[in-house]
Amino acid sequence: MNSPVPFPTVGTGRKTPARDRERIEWLEVLQGFSMLLVVIGHISLSNIAFNPDYPFTAALERIIYSFHMPLFIFISGWLFQLTCLSSDRHYRSVMKRKLSRLGIPFLVFTVVTIGLKLAFPGLMHRQVDTEELLNTFVLFSSNPLGEMWFLITLLILMAAFPLYRWLDRHSALIWGCCVAVPIALFFPDDIMVFQLSKVMGMLPYFVAGLVCCRYGVIERYASNPIFFTVCGSLFILCNVLQLYPDIVPVRTATLVGSFLGIGLSISVCSFITRLNPATFSSFRRYTFQIFLLGIFFQMAVRYIYGAIGHLSPLLYPLLFIISIIAGLYTPVVIAKTVERYFPRLKLPLGL
Repeated sequence: MNSPVPFPTVGTGRKTPARDRERIEWLEVLQGFSMLLVVIGHISLSNIAFNPDYPFTAALERIIYSFHMPLFIFISGWLFQLTCLSSDRHYRSVMKRKLSRLGIPFLVFTVVTIGLKLAFPGLMHRQVDTEELLNTFVLFSSNPLGEMWFLITLLILMAAFPLYRWLDRHSALIWGCCVAVPIALFFPDDIMVFQLSKVMGMLPYFVAGLVCCRYGVIERYASNPIFFTVCGSLFILCNVLQLYPDIVPVRTATLVGSFLGIGLSISVCSFITRLNPATFSSFRRYTFQIFLLGIFFQMAVRYIYGAIGHLSPLLYPLLFIISIIAGLYTPVVIAKTVERYFPRLKLPLGL
């Protein structure tokens, strides 16, 4: 979830000197693509997930939700390997930086959301009470702003930094990924304290990101047409099989489908980068800010649709597009304004 910055060149499996730095264009395109998926997945104008009344958008949401958050976790793991494990940083300095970058926005946006819920209780599905505050600030099992689970999950995954470093130094990251897969498949899915079920479910994707960065997997294979064809075909097949849980266990199909979605996304973005490396450049530097802010403006569009959507069937596609634009570019405008005029607010926005 970090905004793109100059990164060390990778692909050799060796640590790269800081002087050999360049922008990783395919990664920037991938970050923009993944953020676009999140914004589309958050539209939900009817406030009903996978609404059968709108089969096209329901299918689109279902496909996006099958892999978009694992993709973000994978990218975070890739960046963590590049910026932390590949350097000589100490655990304390790594976690201090991560707590600052992720923890402060978590607190700020959680408090803002609580304030909105208290101010407009009639517009909110879940009200704020003592139990909700306990779950939010002590147990971290829920949050008034639903997507905050991602930040808690990411922080806990990163807190295992010493384990990743040990595996990295003993060339055992691949074995760590192999162990993470059965953990994700068999760990109970209802342990919400510290988001443990989410953490274990996302562990394979995070470690896979470490592995792919460490051994230059993406640079070697992502642009291969065979890789694209295989990932694409199997991804379609896996999404079809998920509709028939009696054939393939849901968790297995979800895990495999997520990895295929990640592989397909990376391959698509590798080809896009060759054609136009500036793709998504209008917003890809602000993916974290879009993640934090975009949902509020999409909720506003959702409210407008609820109020006037019955007036014309044309309002649905129109507001669908408006929701994408609002979710992507309003946070960009806010972030750029803060960078220029209100630098003291940069930290709460994760800038």
